[in-house]
Amino acid sequence: MMVDLVQTSCGMVVPLYDYQGDRDSLNNWAQKKGQQALKPTSAEKIR
Repeated sequence: MMVDLVQTSCGMVVPLYDYQGDRDSLNNWAQKKGQQALKPTSAEKIR
């Protein structure tokens, strides 16, 4: 058996097993960074 690709998730936006609501870790991180700090990151990933 050959494995071509393996991916994992950090779990930051993975729903909880029994749906209790969305996780807010990613939103909290982005709010702490601020909109100005996120703009260069977004522009780099688009290229």
